[in-house]
Amino acid sequence: MPTRLGFKAVSVHFSANSYLPKMPVEFDLKTRQFSYTKITKANLSKYAAWLSVVFFFFYFISIGHSTYMIVRQVIKPNPAVKIKHIFLAVMMNTAGNMVVGTVIYVLWSGKEAVDRVNWLIRRYDQFQTEDMGGLLPQPIWKTTSGELDTFGIAAYAMLFPLSSVPLFATIFGLAANLDVYQYLWHDILPVKVVNHLWTRIVIKFFSGILSYIGFAESCRMLGLMGILAIAPTQLMARIVKTLAEWNVGEIRNNSDHALLRLHRTYLDYVEMKIIEFTFHGYEATLAFELIECGVWLCAASIFATIRLYNILPFGFYVMFPFFTFAIFGISQLLLPVVAGIHEHSTKALAKWVEQLEGKGFNNHRCIRRQFRALRPVRFIAGFSGFTFFLLDRSVKTYFLRSILDNTITLLIGLPEVEKSQIEFKY
Repeated sequence: MPTRLGFKAVSVHFSANSYLPKMPVEFDLKTRQFSYTKITKANLSKYAAWLSVVFFFFYFISIGHSTYMIVRQVIKPNPAVKIKHIFLAVMMNTAGNMVVGTVIYVLWSGKEAVDRVNWLIRRYDQFQTEDMGGLLPQPIWKTTSGELDTFGIAAYAMLFPLSSVPLFATIFGLAANLDVYQYLWHDILPVKVVNHLWTRIVIKFFSGILSYIGFAESCRMLGLMGILAIAPTQLMARIVKTLAEWNVGEIRNNSDHALLRLHRTYLDYVEMKIIEFTFHGYEATLAFELIECGVWLCAASIFATIRLYNILPFGFYVMFPFFTFAIFGISQLLLPVVAGIHEHSTKALAKWVEQLEGKGFNNHRCIRRQFRALRPVRFIAGFSGFTFFLLDRSVKTYFLRSILDNTITLLIGLPEVEKSQIEFKY
């Protein structure tokens, strides 16, 4: 996060979730650096609770119960299950797959991701130190140049409320009888046992615990996913924009300082290309997952905001406008920035090559060849070596158009979510 308020938002997110089981990624606000501890046999007991919560309680039990309810409804419809239950279960499974995908990414490539973000933070601080000069201190909601920190405000507005979502969602979800755990036990246990008061109390009690665990871990990991995705792109965007403002044509003498500055510009840009290349592996898969799952989650959240306002309790319903805002916010902090990196790098390379072709650089043919060989910085999104998206300006149009199309499809295809009981006929 390239601003003070952005770093503060990250710190608040980690602090608010510190009561949850310890995970490998941590953040220190004083040094503004992330840390990662690789899970080994020696420290497995330290992170066993977190791994159990994610893979057993959340993915196996919670997502398993949700999937059972959906599949059971296809095979043998339950009159108590309505379209709203199926709709919420599908949303839960989609978000759950995003959460587990983020956890697997943290376990597999967390060290590289943290090292990359930390290096970009230090490199960006060096650029700031060079450009700040004698600027006066500013309030935390302003940048060092005195402008309103819109990025930091948006990051704070998305990360700060996340820690309160699990409590409200659990309480109001149970009150509205929206938990997915009850249906499996209703099919397993005899009717007399299920209808017994203490049985229902025990089922509700454990449903509440499992629901809260699932919501809390989902909010923490979705926030971490946003941080690991937004931080490097924002930092790279600001570094590339700073590089694009440099004019190598002003360096027309043969002094050691001038040549050193020209060589430094070249190396700084090559560093950005190396960082870009590191995003072509698991990060490309994560980007593809973010785009496709984000489209469906945002469309479903908009649908729920429009259709479920008078059906769900307010404490549970308020999640959907928030998720809509959060997904749109993340997309605005990511997609235009990624497209901007490509545009700024393209313009910078064209400007530098043109300036190096001018007079005063006749004795530096090797430098001209080095700059001509450079290519714009462009990210990709794909899966298993296949590229599905080149992340430029067209991706934002695709993202918004897909959300609109899917929202309209849901509004037309699910006209009744409360009264109609879903039945599948062959």
